[in-house]
Amino acid sequence: MNQSLSSTSTSLIITALIAVGFALIHIFSRSLRFIQIPRSRWLSGAGGVSVAYVFVHIQVTGIVRNLVVADIEREYNLTLDRQYYTDYENKPAIIAQSMALAPDPGDITKNPQKYYNQRLAVTGEIEDIQNANIFTLDEEKLFGATDLLVLNPQPKVAVQDDQFVAVTGVLRPFVLADFEREYDLGWDLQLKQSIEAEYSTKPVFVADSVYPSAISD
Repeated sequence: MNQSLSSTSTSLIITALIAVGFALIHIFSRSLRFIQIPRSRWLSGAGGVSVAYVFVHIQVTGIVRNLVVADIEREYNLTLDRQYYTDYENKPAIIAQSMALAPDPGDITKNPQKYYNQRLAVTGEIEDIQNANIFTLDEEKLFGATDLLVLNPQPKVAVQDDQFVAVTGVLRPFVLADFEREYDLGWDLQLKQSIEAEYSTKPVFVADSVYPSAISD
């Protein structure tokens, strides 16, 4: 747990330093005369990279309703600074019940250490169904990335190949003994050996919900 917090803190510090660096490029761009590149290109490059780096995908789960700030303040015992909500008053808004990071399957398998033991929301296309509670999410975009193994220990609905789904859960290292102790998997010996041989050094996304996604590629 401490290692996870330390890793998260380090990532936030690095992110902040890079963001400050890009801000300094904007501020001092008039002084960047050591090569003949127009100022606008420095700004475009720094702005583009900073936006690409800072913004991350998240999944928000909640209820869509018309935003009336007075109603929100009363229902949730909040005091909101209304100047920030002027443009959204009486327009549709999501009243969030939960939020989670929403990386692509390939982002996870390419750098699993970044996501271990975090709650995530992942969308993707089902590719390889091994049995009722284990399948993979396809990753075709990232060079060097692999498909993401999903363990759904308590499946509530059947899934199908090529179905586009949203999965919420926690990313963990694949340790078969741990999963057998925690869940009634019902795997036969052949399936155990096959899965362990392929994924023993890879991450597994342990799902608590799987449902058809309204978002597709």
